[in-house]
Amino acid sequence: MNRLEGSIQAYAWGQLGAIATFLGSAPSGRPEAELWLGAHPAAPSRLGPTGRSLRDVIAEAPTPTLGPAVAARFGELPFLLKLLAADTPLSIQAHPSKAQAERGFADEEARQVPLATRNYKDANHKPELLVALGPFEALCGFRDAEESAALFDELGLVALARDLRTSGNKAVFERLLRQEGAASLVAEARAAAERAIAAGSAFQRTLEWTLELSRLYPADAGCITALLLNYVALEAGEGLYLPAGNLHAYLRGFGVEIMASSDNVLRGGLTPKHVDVDELLRVVDFDAAKVLPLRATVSGDSEVAWSTPAADFHLSRLTVDGTLRREPRGPEILLAESGTMTLAPASGGVGENRRDLTLQQGDAAFVAHDDGPYSLQGSGSLFRATVGDLS
Repeated sequence: MNRLEGSIQAYAWGQLGAIATFLGSAPSGRPEAELWLGAHPAAPSRLGPTGRSLRDVIAEAPTPTLGPAVAARFGELPFLLKLLAADTPLSIQAHPSKAQAERGFADEEARQVPLATRNYKDANHKPELLVALGPFEALCGFRDAEESAALFDELGLVALARDLRTSGNKAVFERLLRQEGAASLVAEARAAAERAIAAGSAFQRTLEWTLELSRLYPADAGCITALLLNYVALEAGEGLYLPAGNLHAYLRGFGVEIMASSDNVLRGGLTPKHVDVDELLRVVDFDAAKVLPLRATVSGDSEVAWSTPAADFHLSRLTVDGTLRREPRGPEILLAESGTMTLAPASGGVGENRRDLTLQQGDAAFVAHDDGPYSLQGSGSLFRATVGDLS
């Protein structure tokens, strides 16, 4: 087991100081959007004390590091753990299924599409789970078409309301994506949202975000397509699971995110980047569904978990008050949330990778399958990332 050093991604939508504060480091003075902990080729973490890439270590000894079952099924670390700190909205986006990613990646490889302009940077799917560390707002999945039509009626967007009732979410979404010169429609929606907010609309928070989005992207039809999506507000400890095809946008907040190890994103608005309309329409799931925060359930002694159907990952939180013992069923990444804890091999083994580690807020560690059972002693809490159910 080794200390793990992650990689910070300084995207423009990131917060100033949230990740640095969590890590106990000095703020950089620039937006810091994500901290990556894993072996993704774009930004693999490094193991202490040698500074070796986790990706290289796994590639050299996949079975001892991952365990036989994980090595046979995935061949690499199947999950990526992140801290995510959003100050402004991310793009409206969706992620492909495994089959869609394999097809899309093979097609773009054959056509030699430059990596920077690809939809598919790898052949993997990207289901995601976000757990809020404080108030967190997002748009997630399509509302019932009739509910969105009622909102559009309230805003005076009668043509869109009519189309929703007669043709459904997909037809209206496609119409908006393909529409040229969206600035006038966005301005119309903004003015209508201001009136509806003043009148005490039932969609108050959704419309407040319409004002913010139209300020940031005054000519982007994504300001209107955002009105088709469920607004979700999470409190600390609540989760949001995003399966393949789910159209979503994180709006603002700080949380822990775990996902399959992929960087495949198909954008659908609120971005200056290219939107591949045809491919996005093939990937998006247009079925309407109510979205409820995912709450953790007890999964073991002093452990709660956010259950999802993903085999690639499983996320839980351990609360340590004294001594806890755990046995990994594959590779694990531990991220300390609070307190001070000592991570040690339960067997008291020897060797470079079997040293005791002190973990405080922001510290991370990698536990290989062959490190065997381990103990945590002290007082605090940490997130435990590992693989899901492989049966």
